[in-house]
Amino acid sequence: MARPTKANSRLNKDIILKTALKQLDDTGEASLSFRTLAKELDVTAMAIKHHVGSRKDLLASLVSLVYANVADAPVTSNPRDAIFILLERYCLRVIEHPNLALCIIGDPTLLTGQLVVLTDKISEYLKHCDIEPSEIPLLIGIIIDYTHGFAFSAAAYSCLSDEEKSQSELSIDDYMRGITWVLNKIDD
Repeated sequence: MARPTKANSRLNKDIILKTALKQLDDTGEASLSFRTLAKELDVTAMAIKHHVGSRKDLLASLVSLVYANVADAPVTSNPRDAIFILLERYCLRVIEHPNLALCIIGDPTLLTGQLVVLTDKISEYLKHCDIEPSEIPLLIGIIIDYTHGFAFSAAAYSCLSDEEKSQSELSIDDYMRGITWVLNKIDD
């Protein structure tokens, strides 16, 4: 059995995940492979697989990395403000990594950990707002659909040329304006 190369001995899951996330951000999911990661890290594809498991395991690890702490309780006693904080925190990560958001939308089994907790927390906060309990699932669905629609827009925006981007800015303010409108309907 051959001894590991120097590059291989320094290889670890964190390095692979950082490289994979950059590759995903820069070129999209279609170009993310063990072969391209191995080439960039100067190791074998099997070395990558050894550290991260399957391609789905790699994507799940990226979801865990990017969305870590997204569902941490906001420091506020106002449930409506807490919802805004949680959604803004989530959406900022969607904007930063839109291709990962597309992976999640394409494979809902990647919705685990903090993302499931996030939905549960928003549901809990809604129970403390002036809304009929029977309407909470509907409102959760609207919030999720609006947020993922924004994720698609953010992903499409990231694919535009610099000239096209300068003509149509996309920011967290755009998302927050829309979600504010939705949540203001709670009080109507």
